[in-house]
Amino acid sequence: MGPFVAFAQQIAYHHTANMQEPGEEQAATLTLTYGVAVDPRMHVLTYTQPQLSSVLDDAGNELLERRPANVAQQSNTQAQWAYVTSVSRAKSAGGGKIVSAKGMMRIVIAVSEESVEVADMEKAVNVPITVGGRTITFSQFQVAGNQITLSAQMANRMVNGAEVPLKVALRDSADKPIYSILLQGGWGGGVGGQFTPPVKARFSVAVKTKEMDVPFELKDIALP
Repeated sequence: MGPFVAFAQQIAYHHTANMQEPGEEQAATLTLTYGVAVDPRMHVLTYTQPQLSSVLDDAGNELLERRPANVAQQSNTQAQWAYVTSVSRAKSAGGGKIVSAKGMMRIVIAVSEESVEVADMEKAVNVPITVGGRTITFSQFQVAGNQITLSAQMANRMVNGAEVPLKVALRDSADKPIYSILLQGGWGGGVGGQFTPPVKARFSVAVKTKEMDVPFELKDIALP
C-alpha cells in the first residue's frame, strides 16, 4: 500500500438470546475493528472514515451484508491514524478466516508548505504573524523557568472545503524541540519542559493540497 498500512485490531462474534421466551434466536453479529495508518512523513489535513466494500471468508461467503454509504464525513486530524471501530456484519457459516476485506478512504494531504520562523517569541507578542494566508497573533507568550504561558487567536482558512491547520513547532535556543501542535483556531494554556530560552517558533501551513482515494485490503484474519 505504499505509505499506507491497514491492520486488524480485534474481531469477535456477538449473539443475543432471550432465555425467558421461546422463539427464533437473533442472528449472531461479526464485529471487526480495524484501522488505517498513514506514513507520518505525509502531512494529512483531513480524512474520511474508512469504508469497507467487501469482506470475503475462505468459503466464499460475502460477510458484508449492509453496504456503507458512498459519502463519508471529513474529519480534521492532528495525528496520522484513521481508526474505524466496531464494524458489525452478520455471521455466515462455513468460513474459518477472512481472506480479504477491501475498503476505501479519502484523504487531503499537503503537497507544499510555506513557513515562517520567529527567533524570540516573547518579543513577538501582539505582532501579527502571517504565513500561507493565515495570520496568528499572540496576546501572551511568557517564559518563566521551565513553563511557557501563552494565548493566541487565529482566523480560519478553507482549502477544498476543509480547514487548513497551522503547524506550530516550539524549540529552545539550542534547537531542542519543546512542543508542536496543529491549530485550527485559538491556542491558550501552558507548556512545560526542560529548555533554554529564548524560545523560537516555526509556523508552517499548506499552500497546495491534493485529494487522494486510498484503497486498502485486510487479509488472512482468523474468525473466532
